[in-house]
Amino acid sequence: MRTIPMHRSGNWRRIFFLNRLTVSAAQKAALARVLASRYRRMCADELYHIDGWPIPEPTEAITVDIALMLIGLNESLRDPDAAENAVREIVVLFLRSIGVSDQARRNLKPDGLDLRNELEMLKIWMQHRERSPTAPVLVYAARLLFRAETELHWDRQTLTQLARALFPDASALYSKVLNLFGRGLDDTHLVKSPNAWTSAAPTSVRAA
Repeated sequence: MRTIPMHRSGNWRRIFFLNRLTVSAAQKAALARVLASRYRRMCADELYHIDGWPIPEPTEAITVDIALMLIGLNESLRDPDAAENAVREIVVLFLRSIGVSDQARRNLKPDGLDLRNELEMLKIWMQHRERSPTAPVLVYAARLLFRAETELHWDRQTLTQLARALFPDASALYSKVLNLFGRGLDDTHLVKSPNAWTSAAPTSVRAA
């Protein structure tokens, strides 16, 4: 009986088995630093600045960034559970780096984080992934960031305008996450058609 040469056995794994990516400690630390840097920019009103409006609360805006990071990790790892576990650890590293109290530091645990809005944005992304998922995700983000603005008329046109305005800063972070794993932006993940912004727009935001 003829045996398969050992030097060829690795080919079977390459062809038939999925080589799963993992998030190293160095990558988690790097992404935590990215969040910290962007949080400082949010506090200085340098991100998500729409038509002269400062974002109402930087802690709401960092929720959007964490969601985008979760989406980018999911796209890179192709494993929602692994992506969520990684982002929980990243958020803990981020919170420890921005000067929270010693007691808060001791109480920070990945499993104790409330990621309802982030997970909802990932769910929206996955629902629209084959079309233009960025648009409905950023519509959700716009409602989250500006839900306290009583002067806004919350119609579809307003949501579309807000989502479009969020896109440059949001896509910059998403692209950075993908690049960390050696991936580039896929055209299907970018909004190219104006109609994409008005399709499947979420109409409500769950309270954080």
